Amino acid sequence: MNRRLFLKKGLECIVIGSILLISGYTKNPAKSETEEIILSISKTEWYTTIHKTESGLTFGIVRLKISGSTDGDRVTYLNYGDGLISEIELKLSEAKEFDEDVPVKFTHRADNIPRKCHTVITAYKENNKVSMEVESEKELKYLPN
Repeated sequence: MNRRLFLKKGLECIVIGSILLISGYTKNPAKSETEEIILSISKTEWYTTIHKTESGLTFGIVRLKISGSTDGDRVTYLNYGDGLISEIELKLSEAKEFDEDVPVKFTHRADNIPRKCHTVITAYKENNKVSMEVESEKELKYLPN
């Protein structure tokens, strides 16, 4: 009988604890509706560059000239290549505008295979964020034909 009572009380504690845990992570819907973040991109220009090393490697870099504005506290973009992914912050002016030329993708094996490239731009404001995927309009090649 004691074992049965112990199991019942233990199960009740698990259920109550789970409910409290889940309710503790519920977002306040009123706050998220009033905390919309504006992220506006006014210009994107994609291009590639190469860098040859003394050891014979040809690094290829996809670059993006990007400008825009936000009402957020900071703006980031994703940079990736050769297995690494980094979120890098763009510089914001006092008017919360950005205008930069940034490396988006890199490889140590530059080739002439055409490919579209993309990155994700994210604006943060307090605990909220909004993201936007940006893709090259045309296919890019590191090397000429």
